[in-house]
Amino acid sequence: MGVGPQLSVWLLLTVTVGLYFITETRAQSGDGEVVPTVKVRFGLMETFTPDLNDSSSPAYMALEMRVVDECTTICSNALGDAFEECDLQNFSEVTARRRQSTTAANMAIRLDSSIPASELPTADTVANAIVEGAANSSLINASSVVITAASFPTPATTGIPLSFTSLGETFTADLMDLTSPASMARVLLLTETLTPFYNNSFPSFQSMNVTGFRNGSIINDLLLAFLASSVPNISDIANVLINASSNITDFNITISSITVNGTVISVSSGVSHKISLFTASFFVLLSWLLSSQH
Repeated sequence: MGVGPQLSVWLLLTVTVGLYFITETRAQSGDGEVVPTVKVRFGLMETFTPDLNDSSSPAYMALEMRVVDECTTICSNALGDAFEECDLQNFSEVTARRRQSTTAANMAIRLDSSIPASELPTADTVANAIVEGAANSSLINASSVVITAASFPTPATTGIPLSFTSLGETFTADLMDLTSPASMARVLLLTETLTPFYNNSFPSFQSMNVTGFRNGSIINDLLLAFLASSVPNISDIANVLINASSNITDFNITISSITVNGTVISVSSGVSHKISLFTASFFVLLSWLLSSQH
């Protein structure tokens, strides 16, 4: 027994819409984990018609299939294993004077949540992949791609305590309260001064927070956050501060007081090395002067 045209269309609608809602449910369900997603909007070289407002219409589903297929091809080629899926959110009308309205697609580009957050492509990388991939497209207007939203899981970080003394600076009681004007001013001074040195030294550096001030001239307690996958050793962390100290005039850094992750950093070997070089140079010069007199 044959199936009539109307029944065939109804079956197609039922199956396709059913698959669409399964996809939506899978993408939004789970244990609360943030699925890395970049939402973009781009124009299509298609005239907008009212039935594109109805996700169950044949016109909507036909265009959805074309857009998702092309988006998937572009993103899988450009992003590789980091790409998970292209999901159409909806179509919208782009009105224009003196010509027919065109269609825009609002897409969610989902990335592989099993990849560490630090290794995922950025929102700009995703958008640029679509721009480049659609350069010769007869469907997607490459010049119209814009990022509308992005959500990424927070990368795992490791906090490393760092402290140093500012010898000669006076500790006042209001520095014990991090909400006091004096504390907030010093927090801003420390973070704005030191953060660029750590940013430039370690790609894995994420942030710097001042956790408190203590008496003893002023003892500055900080917490540095690094990507858990790439934490520098304590000597390298201390050396950034040691090397920066000669360029900092807004506060004092007593090198011999530097403590990283509970370990006092010894700089005596470096000092003695400099003294021995100076001493050797002095004796060489003295020997030359004495020999020149004969």
